[in-house]
Amino acid sequence: MQKLLKSYLRRLSNLSGNNRSILLLRLLKDHAIDLHDFDYTENEASFEIIKKLIEQQKHIKLCQDLDSRSKSANELSKRLKKIHRTEKFIFEERGAKDLYVGWPMIKGKFVDDTLIRCPLIFFPVSIERKDGDCLISRRSDVNITLNKTFLLAYSYYNQIPLDEELIETVIDDYDRDATVFRTQLYQLLKNSGVELHFNQENFTDQLQAFKDLNKSQMESSEKTGVLKMYPEAVLGIFPQAGSYLVPDYVKLLEDQEEPDLESFFVKRNLRENENQLALFDRVNEENTFTPFPLDAYQEHALKEIKKGQSLVVQGPPGTGKSQLISNLICDFIARGKNVLVVCQKKAALDVVYERLKSKDMHDFVALVHDFKNDRKPIYEQIDQQIESVEVYEKKNNSLDAIQFFR
Repeated sequence: MQKLLKSYLRRLSNLSGNNRSILLLRLLKDHAIDLHDFDYTENEASFEIIKKLIEQQKHIKLCQDLDSRSKSANELSKRLKKIHRTEKFIFEERGAKDLYVGWPMIKGKFVDDTLIRCPLIFFPVSIERKDGDCLISRRSDVNITLNKTFLLAYSYYNQIPLDEELIETVIDDYDRDATVFRTQLYQLLKNSGVELHFNQENFTDQLQAFKDLNKSQMESSEKTGVLKMYPEAVLGIFPQAGSYLVPDYVKLLEDQEEPDLESFFVKRNLRENENQLALFDRVNEENTFTPFPLDAYQEHALKEIKKGQSLVVQGPPGTGKSQLISNLICDFIARGKNVLVVCQKKAALDVVYERLKSKDMHDFVALVHDFKNDRKPIYEQIDQQIESVEVYEKKNNSLDAIQFFR
């Protein structure tokens, strides 16, 4: 069990080179591009892009969409289109928006010789084409943050606890002057316990080119436990979600008592079932609230779940899996329970949400595709619920008071 959890933890942190938020050796054409490639494409040094991001300008021109006089500008435009298509595909599949400008770059080794090359800061952006120009637009619904994946990996592999406030630091409130911004960033790192060499190069208003490397080059050139910062910037897709589960895996490893996964889940289910038996002692139609039609197989599955059993439901598209899930959600909510539905596919969650919406349940359902980007609408929805308490009271004045407030 310990070995298995450690294996999954390493996959989660993904230091094998596949996680670009930890180890970025080279830039894949459909995932990332060096911002220094845009040096003087618009008669400005490439660092001006970083300056405008720090100033929190909404739209920043990178190059023309099509320029008959510049072959290099056309190549850059093609690269941006490829990255945009990849980002769109990822959003349609998983609902995640992971396009950022990462700057400055950190390079070196942790104390256990794990290689590291990644951005320190993420500026959330989107790629747009407007009036013949290729732009990046600042996504105002997401904060400018430190690379949390890097911070969690730093803590785990260097065996150093980090202040939770550092991981949750929001950079939006920093000064919008580039020099003052970097000074504030230097002070933050100096007081944080994260040892990074913030050399003078990072205070010059100039970007350096991002050079492709391989692991053997880094193994020979980098010193153990030494991390340095470089004035390099990359526009690319940097997945973040997996890193947020690292602390949970660490806790599982510390508290783990069962010898294998089966024992872990069996014990957990038994404990939960003991607490819920009283609630599910009568599984009948009188205590079942299902607004969608049920066939015999779906009804059997629903009853087994209400008894506290865990089960797998499988079948080809159109056989009623989403219908069963929607009925389960409604039934549990009607009895004052909270329900969490998790799925890797965005489309599958959308189907369930639309079914619930058809029964006017959408006001009580939080649809989260991207835990960063969907935070604001979820808070607005909660605020709307609080403001509507009196309305709900009038609609439900026949309900038991306790059930109403629940």
